[in-house]
Amino acid sequence: MTWTSHGAAFGALEQARRAVLLTAMSESLRFTAIYEDAGDGWVMARIAELPEAITQGASEEEAREMVQSALRDWLEFYVESEAGGTVEVPPGARTEPLELTIAA
Repeated sequence: MTWTSHGAAFGALEQARRAVLLTAMSESLRFTAIYEDAGDGWVMARIAELPEAITQGASEEEAREMVQSALRDWLEFYVESEAGGTVEVPPGARTEPLELTIAA
């Protein structure tokens, strides 16, 4: 096997590995939204797994939008604050951005 064909084989292997990783990364991260009557026609919404995420809306639909926003804001704060922490990237390691989409 020449270097060129070896490189092509490695490239195909790397693409297959990435396809497997992307498939694994496409799994859903699930949370449980809890909706309760907050009085005066309002609906309180919170995330069972994240007690800090509590909000409300004038309807269940608005409460759903608000609790999704609260979850997104909490995750953004956690990642950007010292609470989330980071690790130093070792020399020679590769990095790539990962994006989490929150949808109902």
